[in-house]
Amino acid sequence: MCERVWSVMRQHVTQADIHGSTSDFGALCCVDAYQEPSPPSAKLLKLNGETKEEYMSRLRSIATRLGRLRYFGPDRWTYCFFTYSNEKYEPSVFHSGDWFGTPEDALDIGASYLPPG
Repeated sequence: MCERVWSVMRQHVTQADIHGSTSDFGALCCVDAYQEPSPPSAKLLKLNGETKEEYMSRLRSIATRLGRLRYFGPDRWTYCFFTYSNEKYEPSVFHSGDWFGTPEDALDIGASYLPPG
């Protein structure tokens, strides 16, 4: 199940990690994205007391939670996006206005909040 989500996710971001699998979460597949950070300024490195390598490594390890898909059958999935304001997943309708759709449609919603990869 998550293999299909992973292949779609790779089209949207440079590096991505799919958390979950059918064995771990049953019908759920959680999606987190890892983006390449922008290089820091010398002022920022001095302020943080980090080298450029330490800074880049730290930011590369921070995930952006995109959402969670629930599998109900072929091309019948629901999507919840992660809200940072209350740190939980909230149901989302698809662009079609329906509560069910494909993983491709769900990730189009989630990846729209990421800068181009």
